Amino acid sequence: MMTRSAEQLAEALEKALDTTFDVSVVDGAVSVDYVQARRRLAEVRPESSALRVALGAEFADRPELDGEALKAAGKEELDEEIAAFRERGYRVDEAEQKPAASTEPESEETPVYVQMMTRSYASVDELIEELGWLAERAQSKR
Repeated sequence: MMTRSAEQLAEALEKALDTTFDVSVVDGAVSVDYVQARRRLAEVRPESSALRVALGAEFADRPELDGEALKAAGKEELDEEIAAFRERGYRVDEAEQKPAASTEPESEETPVYVQMMTRSYASVDELIEELGWLAERAQSKR
């Protein structure tokens, strides 16, 4: 595949994707947000043909869990997500899973485990197909 600039790739994606996707260029990378899930789907690095995603697990709706039980459930859910993404060719960026702040305003105390994963793509069509899969997955997680 011919290497494109981030601007060229963003333009191609904007033409190919429907309005439920918001495409922008941030620091030389293409950021793809999924409007219906109100979150970023992926970051695309055109110079390395890399698609990067952040997987997370959080439990704002699990008040019966706390402390270690909450951490264990979060880790288990994240491990399931990682396995599903590995099946599609993603690899883990960092060995360590880091607890982070929740993105949900009502769940400030909820631990969120985040894992970055990356996969390469061979063509814009393949990238568009993968963004569609990510959008479907984001929608089903809501």
